[in-house]
Amino acid sequence: MIAEKILSKKPITIPEANDLLKEIVKERKEPSYEQDMSLKYFEKLGKISASKAEKLLEELKKIEGVDEALAVKLVDVMPESKEVVQLLLPKNSKVSESEVEKILSAVKKYLK
Repeated sequence: MIAEKILSKKPITIPEANDLLKEIVKERKEPSYEQDMSLKYFEKLGKISASKAEKLLEELKKIEGVDEALAVKLVDVMPESKEVVQLLLPKNSKVSESEVEKILSAVKKYLK
């Protein structure tokens, strides 16, 4: 068995996962079927690079009401409308309309 014990848990963005998997695959000569399919999935869904994702993640976490898990979701989805942001917010979220606008402006800055 490859992993017997979970040492820690931390949500990561699709671009980060893509980079991690690429590093793992680099060590092997051939990726496994699952690794190959995951790389294709990450390439298809990743909208920005890992470095930009990290910067955006830090910027989003500074917005009031945005925790790390929500920031990761926002980076993965890269919403372009208020409606999509509101769909990603937890049910009892205390994120105001002005905070939603800040989220959208941060995301749009990295989509260019």
